Amino acid sequence: MEYTTQDYLQAIEREQAKRATTYPKMMAKREKQGMPEDELSALKQEFKIQNICLHWIHTIIRHDMTIDPPNAQIYLNELIREYKMRIKVYPRLIYFKRMDATTAQNEIAVWKSLCQWWAKNHLGIDELTFSSKKKK
Repeated sequence: MEYTTQDYLQAIEREQAKRATTYPKMMAKREKQGMPEDELSALKQEFKIQNICLHWIHTIIRHDMTIDPPNAQIYLNELIREYKMRIKVYPRLIYFKRMDATTAQNEIAVWKSLCQWWAKNHLGIDELTFSSKKKK
């Protein structure tokens, strides 16, 4: 399936709406579990950066803006992180019947397409590969 910039904007908007409820719950859960304050603060900062990135990606797409390559790469990294998160988390959501398989497949496909579109349009990368880093 071929996706449009409107599809990308809608995917980002769905993610932003989900984060508005999910991130506060995640923070409250970690706080209740006794996560140290410095780690909570770092996590909160990480979430804030992710939200800012998605906000700007949405704005850049919506207004058909150009962006310098170093920032375009930062935003691509965030898009790839989002895509990989879906690959990792959605099977569990399907298993627990919190998401159906078709919705998961569609979401994964649109985020993959968005990553490829961003790489091509903002970095001139024709073929984007999604390598995984192995933790040592």
